[in-house]
Order: sequence, then structure tokens, then C-alpha cells
Amino acid sequence: MKKLTFFVMDNGRLAQLFPKYAGKKISLTIEEAGNTRTPPQNRFWFGVCIPVIRDWFYEQGYNFDATEVHEYMVRRVWKCTEVVFIEGEPYERRLSSTKLTTVEWEQRIDLSRAWCAEKGIILPFPNEADYD
Repeated sequence: MKKLTFFVMDNGRLAQLFPKYAGKKISLTIEEAGNTRTPPQNRFWFGVCIPVIRDWFYEQGYNFDATEVHEYMVRRVWKCTEVVFIEGEPYERRLSSTKLTTVEWEQRIDLSRAWCAEKGIILPFPNEADYD
């Protein structure tokens, strides 16, 4: 990540791009954009995987909605959390899954598939013709 500082002159190109900042000093942070999970990956997770896992939870006596299943998987299976200390006490904070790259997302799906296999749940692969 690189932070750049500019003075936006009233008649310069930056003033045309950022008229709100004309005559002011601004800083601009530049970092390489990662490829976060794609809409098809998201649809597959919430439209195929979550319902399959949710059915298993229901069979076990837990009536979780889709959000609760996702939360469980992120926290307990993917372990996508970090521990921070507040007033000397540990607090486990859940990290956002929306910031995962496409590769990291596929790794989480693989973790989910392995977890499901241990439970006798078969998670289909994307574009499989039959999800039964």
C-alpha cells in the first residue's frame, strides 16, 4: 500500500477530477485490488451449499436460517476469526468473508466440503447437473 499526498490546485486536472477538494491538500492511498469472491461463487454458496448444510442441521434438531448456517461455517469450520484483547480480556472477532479472494473462497468451499463429508453430507460441485 502506498500513500500519496497532493495539493489540488484550483485550475489543475485534480480539481477537475475532485472538484470538492480544489485548493486543498489530499492524500490518496493506492493498493493492488484483489479479486474478491465472484457473484457466481456467492450464488453457489448461498443457493446450493447453505441449503444442503441447513437441511443437515435441521435433521440434527437445529432450525438455523441461512445466515446462522453461514455464521457457523465461517466461525467454526473456516475459523475465520481473530482474537483481540479488550481491557486485557480476549474477544474473538469474526472476520468478513466478503474480503476473501476467489482462491481463498474456493479453499473455504473445500474446507466446507471436507467438513460435510465427515458428517455424511455431499456438497455438489459447481455446474453439476444433478444436485440431489
